[in-house]
Amino acid sequence: MINKSYIIGVCGGSGSGKTTFVNQLETKLGKESVALVLMDNYYKPISQQTKDENGIENYDLPSAIDSERFINDINKLLLGEKLELMEYNFNNPTIIPKKIIVEKRPIIIIEGVFIYHFDALNAFFDLKIFIDTQEHLRIKRRLMRDLIERNYPIKETLYYIEHHVAPGYKKYIEPYIETCDLIIPNHQNFEKSLDILVDFLKVRI
Repeated sequence: MINKSYIIGVCGGSGSGKTTFVNQLETKLGKESVALVLMDNYYKPISQQTKDENGIENYDLPSAIDSERFINDINKLLLGEKLELMEYNFNNPTIIPKKIIVEKRPIIIIEGVFIYHFDALNAFFDLKIFIDTQEHLRIKRRLMRDLIERNYPIKETLYYIEHHVAPGYKKYIEPYIETCDLIIPNHQNFEKSLDILVDFLKVRI
């Protein structure tokens, strides 16, 4: 019999803090107990992305994700197969992608902006979490990340936020808040919520 992992979904808008949340969750539970599967590593190549009316690639659509490969990999992981992935570099040639190995663990965390949009993914989750952050904070964090970490020009970043990020959140992310089991506010910090969740999950390790 295949041992059943406890599968958690973590969603939220760009800049909500969901990646920081899952990284801290992994640290508190122990890497030997947690497998992280990040949807960011399943973006399609730039040549396959949908372009907007100005000819700019829009990564804030569910179609930007190779959902078939993503879902197939999660099925493989649940069956005990090891995943070998290349880290997504956000089309930044200065960032050398790292090889990522993901192995089945008692707790599997699936994180990404569109994870609740795909019905086949929803069937996996034992617990669905939404990181809820005020819009102005998400925009601020997105700006800082794109300008400093990804080295995007400010004009390009502002265009993405206005024309892609904001409408994509309203259409493909925000509506799924009401389907989640746990909503964690991150307007200041999520430390108390994180500690409560850790205590809950330690019983399942």
